[in-house]
Amino acid sequence: MNIEQAAKFLIVGWVKDWTMRVLLDSIDGKSNKGITQERIDDCHNKYPFMSNNLHIYISKKGRGMLVRSYVSYLSKKLK
Repeated sequence: MNIEQAAKFLIVGWVKDWTMRVLLDSIDGKSNKGITQERIDDCHNKYPFMSNNLHIYISKKGRGMLVRSYVSYLSKKLK
């Protein structure tokens, strides 16, 4: 998957109110793997808009932060 396709998944995740964990699983295709720092670092290196903060993917009892909340957080960093 290239960066443009991954960005489209981010938009879909925002519209469909996904969690960051669902978005990560959709982008890297490793839904049966656990969330590890190495996995999210690899995803962050390929797609810089994805966070490399483990808390974003495992907060809220393992479901992860909502994509809408993450985009709001991300947009503050872009200003």
